Amino acid sequence: MGDTPFEEHGRLVEQHGEERAEKVMKMMLRNYIHLAYINTGREDDQENHRQYTRVNTEKYKLRYEEIPG
Repeated sequence: MGDTPFEEHGRLVEQHGEERAEKVMKMMLRNYIHLAYINTGREDDQENHRQYTRVNTEKYKLRYEEIPG
């Protein structure tokens, strides 16, 4: 997926532990309301990317959107 704020969570857990990582992630995402998957029509790994987006919307209590692009 490349570097995303959500992948930062794993690095934070390694460095500071789960509790501190969760606090930092909440601060990082405090101004976010939703997370969007932009459907570009490419079929190569589309379902994995869509699932990645859904998992993170649930984990961080954000609204999921799918946008044609």
